[in-house]
Amino acid sequence: MKRLATWMVLIAVLLLPELVLACPACALRQEKNRVAYLVTTALLSVIPLLSVGGLVWWMRKRLAEQEQAQRAGPATPAQELRRLPSET
Repeated sequence: MKRLATWMVLIAVLLLPELVLACPACALRQEKNRVAYLVTTALLSVIPLLSVGGLVWWMRKRLAEQEQAQRAGPATPAQELRRLPSET
C-alpha cells in the first residue's frame, strides 16, 4: 500500500505541472504567453525605477524652487497676491 501511494505521488508530481502549465517555463511554449510574461517582467522591473526617479526629480525641483525663493527675499503682500493666480 505504501509503495502504491509513493508511485501515485511521484506520477502526480511529474505529470501535474504539464497538465496545468503551473510554471512559467511550461507556459512559455505558447507565443502569446511568452510575450505576456516578458512584458509583465519588463513592467515590474521599470515601474519601481521610474517611481524612485520621479521622486528624486520632484525633490530636486522643489529644493531649487525653495533656494530661488530664499535668494529673492521675502515677498510683499502685493507680490504674493499677483503670484497666486498663476500658481493655480
